[in-house]
Amino acid sequence: MKKIIAIILVIFTLACLAACGSTVDNGGKGNDTKAESAKAEDATADAGSDTAGTPETSDKKDAENAGLTGELVFIDPDGDEVIRGVSISGNRSGTAEFNSKEPATEGIRCIFELNEYVEVLLDTEAGSVSAYVLEHRDDQSSYGKTDFSAPYDDFFAAFISEPDEDGYTGTFYVNPEDAEPGYYDLVFTVDRKAVASLVTRFFSEGELEAKTDAELEKLMRD
Repeated sequence: MKKIIAIILVIFTLACLAACGSTVDNGGKGNDTKAESAKAEDATADAGSDTAGTPETSDKKDAENAGLTGELVFIDPDGDEVIRGVSISGNRSGTAEFNSKEPATEGIRCIFELNEYVEVLLDTEAGSVSAYVLEHRDDQSSYGKTDFSAPYDDFFAAFISEPDEDGYTGTFYVNPEDAEPGYYDLVFTVDRKAVASLVTRFFSEGELEAKTDAELEKLMRD
């Protein structure tokens, strides 16, 4: 009788051990599955985070960030009286019509190529007007506090307007050896003080040459 009881106990013990081993195995697999699921969720979250953090690179978003509008920003309260209008033309892109607009305070050409010969026509009675191409600032009004007293070296190109039969004109180009494609400010000064500015965008050499007037206009507005 004792032998029978002992055998039954042995069988019961072995059965319990087998059941415990099965539970441990299943538990391990369950943990692995959970770990893989968590990794997948993390990867998805990371991907979503990367997508959300990727800056928009469309021309429209860039133009909005830089304030590319083709409009003069008057820094001085009487700036619109000092400079009544501006017309800007280039020699690498656009038709004659695109490059021969009358001086105005809006609709001004504001995109160019590096190393492009750019001519500026000013409607002003201020006489000598100096202009500088500077790195873009989000706050255009800050130029009102900038000291443009000579010598002023923090610029990529500059000119002093001279009178001719059309009005006051000046020319400049941005050397590709000194500047990268991107957004810049064309700042007009009178008596060494900023009067108005125009946000501009300079492209790589040859990037605009094949574009139509409509495409150029779109780049300035979108």
